[in-house]
Amino acid sequence: MKQFFLVYFVSFFLSSLIVSTIGASPQHNKLITKKILKNYNKKHRPVKSEASPVNIFVQLRITHVESINQKEQAMALHGQLFTSWKDEYLTWDSEEFNHTTAIYLDAFQIWQPALTLINNADAKGWNIHLGSTPALVSSSGYVILSGIFSFYVTCKFDFSYYPYDTQECPIALTEWIYDVSKVNLSEFTNEQAKPILKLSWDPIRNKSREHAGGNKYEMEKWKIEDTWKRHCYWGPEGCVDTITNLQLEWYWSVVEFGIKITREASYFTMTITIPTITAIFITLTSFWIASYKIALVLNIFSIIIQGLFGWNLVHGLPPGNGNVPRIVYLYGGNLLLTLLAYIIHVLFGHLEHIYPEGIIIPSHITNITKVLKKKKLFQVKGITFDPSTMLDEKVENNEDLVNLEDPMNIENPTIIQGMSKEDNEKIISLENLSSESDIELQETPTYNEENSINSSLNNTEIEENKEKKCELININSKKNHLKDQLFLIRRLMFIIFVIFYLIILFICCR
Repeated sequence: MKQFFLVYFVSFFLSSLIVSTIGASPQHNKLITKKILKNYNKKHRPVKSEASPVNIFVQLRITHVESINQKEQAMALHGQLFTSWKDEYLTWDSEEFNHTTAIYLDAFQIWQPALTLINNADAKGWNIHLGSTPALVSSSGYVILSGIFSFYVTCKFDFSYYPYDTQECPIALTEWIYDVSKVNLSEFTNEQAKPILKLSWDPIRNKSREHAGGNKYEMEKWKIEDTWKRHCYWGPEGCVDTITNLQLEWYWSVVEFGIKITREASYFTMTITIPTITAIFITLTSFWIASYKIALVLNIFSIIIQGLFGWNLVHGLPPGNGNVPRIVYLYGGNLLLTLLAYIIHVLFGHLEHIYPEGIIIPSHITNITKVLKKKKLFQVKGITFDPSTMLDEKVENNEDLVNLEDPMNIENPTIIQGMSKEDNEKIISLENLSSESDIELQETPTYNEENSINSSLNNTEIEENKEKKCELININSKKNHLKDQLFLIRRLMFIIFVIFYLIILFICCR
């Protein structure tokens, strides 16, 4: 059905042309013209009964889409316009005129509809003139009149899914003088006859060009997906599909031809999508870094990436018309979450370094961390880039492989061989000591007064050192406990951030 009427036009046009060329002569054409135009009034509707409407079939053939202006939300396109109707005054008996079934008449000699482009964006193109080509008139009164058009129409673009958006632009035509009771632009059987697309001439491969460019300031290309057609009635309730009110003089017949286009810009994937995903992964990775300094560096690096590529996004955004593109929500949400991650790492680093003896964490938080410790995800150690930490881990792993000897059993054969006999005699062997020598050693005086004072001082110093060591151990244990608590909270924040990102992606991609 959608191609039937165009084929009908072409076949009728060719057959009539052949018949009129073979069977007719200029003399018969003049006689037919003189007969049918005698007492003909081109200002009068071509019906003999005033109660009868004139049914006009309108068809478009789009041959070129010149530009798509996002700022003005308009489209410039060119093509051919076909119209057909029945003129009850332009009839004759073909047998009286040598079987002449069709003739050509100048368009200005007969009645034609006053077609008007409703959504015209150019002040010069409201009325559509079809007088550039002659009209083909059949003996039964059917008229075919065609012409070329150059429309600059207004559209209503929705950039919610920018840069992967699909837009539709209508071409609304109506008969401006007569209401629907007098002129109807589309018959019921013609509803499926949507516009024909033929954007390039390729008779060999019979393939049409599918892409159209934007204006000279835009880099985007648009792919023409499909066309559509809608017949409605313009009245007090707007453009409705059916007339519920019996007052037909309040409505005008409107035919909407539409073109559906999809934006094609492959560089958006490289300049927007991939950098945004990279920044998301960098932000999430910062929660697994053991060092707060490196985590802050990653957050700052993510903010810089979003700033550089976000400028490209803002520079290429189409003008806002009410609906904000969802890619802006994704970009803004990612930037806010990255800033929040930066603030979290600054606060946690402040708590760890400014309060080395630890702080009191509320019990409900510690209860959460106790539960989290049992989960495998929270038992994984953080990523570290500190060489000393990495070496300590290697030493701890290799402790079992090290065999330490008795420090009292020191024998160096090179030293013993280098000693003289006198030195060897002076060496006292503990094994050769007798019980008498032990008694002699015990009988020697042990301490004097000075030695007792020094020993007491040494004992006090040892006790003080032990107390300091105990305090350091307590501080380190508290600090390590605080560090573990904060690290578990960071893991929990990682899960919360993942949930936020999934929500944002769901909102932006649905």
